[in-house]
Amino acid sequence: MTDKSRPATKRPGGKPRSGAPTGAARPTLSGPAKPTAGSAATGSAKPAVGGTAAQKMPPESVGSDPTEAGSTTTGATLRWAIRLLLAEAVVIGLLTLVTIWAAITTANVSASSAAAVPVFTAICGAIVGGLGLALKRGKSLARGPAIVIQMLLVLISYYMIDGGLVWLGIPVMIIGLLGTGLLLAPSTRTALGLN
Repeated sequence: MTDKSRPATKRPGGKPRSGAPTGAARPTLSGPAKPTAGSAATGSAKPAVGGTAAQKMPPESVGSDPTEAGSTTTGATLRWAIRLLLAEAVVIGLLTLVTIWAAITTANVSASSAAAVPVFTAICGAIVGGLGLALKRGKSLARGPAIVIQMLLVLISYYMIDGGLVWLGIPVMIIGLLGTGLLLAPSTRTALGLN
């Protein structure tokens, strides 16, 4: 009587004896795959899940100036000041045409005074319009002269009111005060880079 618990031995021909299990799969040790030489040469490594701070930032925000991002909100007072200066230049231009017409149609006026008033008015309009355009281009040096002109409007309006032209002096005073406030606002300084 043979012992069945003994392991099967191979015959000299290489075939196992009867009763031995055939086709049994041998267990293989599975481990982490080693990187090949090709993958190591290319260096194609996946980025980390978290990433760096520069990777998380949007492309348009990398290297951008923080003052440029807030210029759209802080420049509101500057834009209104520019509009006010340009509107004043247009009004002064119309006054220049009125003074020219008055110099032509009015009698008993010397030629020097008839020419001086329109020329002076035209120069004032050119200065105000030039300051408005300079501020529009971001020239901070134009802010000081523009403030002086707006304060002169307040002074002129006082003499208008004192001389009886209340209907004209009050609007001029309001425009002068409004322009001065807009140009002195901290947001205007920020928009012009004066901080």
